[in-house]
Amino acid sequence: MHPLWGGKLCLDFANTVEPRGGPAPVAALADALIREYLKRYLDLVAWALYAETVTEAEARRLLRQADRHPDEAEATFQRATTLREAIYRIFWAVANNQAPAADDVTTLQHEHAEATLHAAIVATGEGFQWRWETEMAALARPIWPIAWSATELLIEGDLGRIKVCPGVPGQPIACAWLFYDATKNRLRHWCSMEDCGAAAKARRQTDRRRAARRRVAPSATHQR
Repeated sequence: MHPLWGGKLCLDFANTVEPRGGPAPVAALADALIREYLKRYLDLVAWALYAETVTEAEARRLLRQADRHPDEAEATFQRATTLREAIYRIFWAVANNQAPAADDVTTLQHEHAEATLHAAIVATGEGFQWRWETEMAALARPIWPIAWSATELLIEGDLGRIKVCPGVPGQPIACAWLFYDATKNRLRHWCSMEDCGAAAKARRQTDRRRAARRRVAPSATHQR
């Protein structure tokens, strides 16, 4: 499963395609370079378990329900991927100081409204909080916290902290994963310093060495 580097649940969900490249569909020739982490409803449930938005017991109930209702499970999976793409385009636009498309915002709003129908306010030792229905095995259960996260970030989040990873120079498709820069100085540049960050720095060092060799080569030839 892909690493959760987005800093927000909804951004991690949007990053379940690697690399992203950007909001526009990639060319057909690039399909072989793209890894899709979510290919069926089973993957959606596995991701929700990985992201800790469902429990193991809930995941088992959802998979049993999906076995009993495969057509509904497939339709729910298509809803999830439609929401994923809408979330990606919304926050890519935000990160680039652009207005999100109205259709994408409508998609998010619809899923958030649906999720709200399945949330209840419950008392805790520290006050009150929202809690999702757990008694029924609603196939859309993995979608609810994602839609909630995206709406909360869009309305209440510090949108200036949402960024797009530039990836590694020279790669055919940019990483373009979304992340929430929670650093104090807002200087986070990549989805991960250990991944894209390290690779980008190594690439720059290689380019500098090559440039230095090209500068030295004519002098060496002239001396001979």
